[in-house]
Amino acid sequence: KEIVYDEKGIIPYVNYLKEHAQPPVDYILDLFTKYDIVIIAERMHPETTQWDFIYELTSDPRFIDNVGIIFTEYGSVVQQPELERFMNTPLSPEDRDKAVIHLLQNFPIWPAGWTNNNIYNYLRKLHTLNQQIEPQKRISLYFSDISWKWEGKLKEEYDKRQTTDALRRDEIMADRISKKLREIQASDSSRKKALVVMNSRH
Repeated sequence: KEIVYDEKGIIPYVNYLKEHAQPPVDYILDLFTKYDIVIIAERMHPETTQWDFIYELTSDPRFIDNVGIIFTEYGSVVQQPELERFMNTPLSPEDRDKAVIHLLQNFPIWPAGWTNNNIYNYLRKLHTLNQQIEPQKRISLYFSDISWKWEGKLKEEYDKRQTTDALRRDEIMADRISKKLREIQASDSSRKKALVVMNSRH
């Protein structure tokens, strides 16, 4: 079926963008002046340029100074201690890359591990960035997916998970994010805002 649209009907929108256009990073950072949480809806998981943009945003000094907290659906909450050690430990490029691969191999939803390069590259760059800034300003990344460790699991346990927690992922992730952010806001941390990155289906 042919898609028809009224070219004149979009003129007001085009004119608005011409008048009010601003760099995407500036637009997102401006939202943090009004909101404690800003959510970015990720497109298809394998798409790379969206994570290039997210790195551009999260490495901006304004983000580091005023926000500094990121939640993603990637990674199980049980991987958080490993993630924090990784993010705060100086490593050689080779050891850094091995550590990232280990994290991706143990993401909870995909039995074969996470094979897309975008998150691999993002974590590598974020680790490098954190080593270049003072500890109290380092970016805090929080995994939010369901609690799950692959090691020692039987097929029966996996099958059960698929009919319980896997069906409640959105609820579980929302609870994790809201609880952790409330905890941060009640602390003496100077940064109490967060960027949330979730695929659009969530």
